[in-house]
Amino acid sequence: MATSKAIVYVGQMGADTFTQALNGVLYTQDQIGFMADRILWTEGQIGVMADRIVYVIELSQFNTVKAMYMVMDMSFMGTDTMMNNMSKYAITVNPVSYIPWLSRSGYTNTYLHHPEPYFSKE
Repeated sequence: MATSKAIVYVGQMGADTFTQALNGVLYTQDQIGFMADRILWTEGQIGVMADRIVYVIELSQFNTVKAMYMVMDMSFMGTDTMMNNMSKYAITVNPVSYIPWLSRSGYTNTYLHHPEPYFSKE
């Protein structure tokens, strides 16, 4: 089995404007923190390749940003018939303390960098 920190799927679940590039929205297999289904966001616009995904956002119960993760590595692991044939990717994530587009809008991120990955999954 993969030694990455999380498993994500690409599929139609919750897809809207992202379908043009990725044919779906990326979700984690399990919860990261409080909320289920984490959506992976890009630093800029979503490109045609899944490896352009660079951030994972975790929201608190008050829908404020609690933590952000940078995807360090992503590898294709095939399709999963149990998840409606969605493509499965293994990713390794590390937390980051700087959220550029939120700080530009006046939001200050108080999440401090932690040396160990917040979410670990074998």
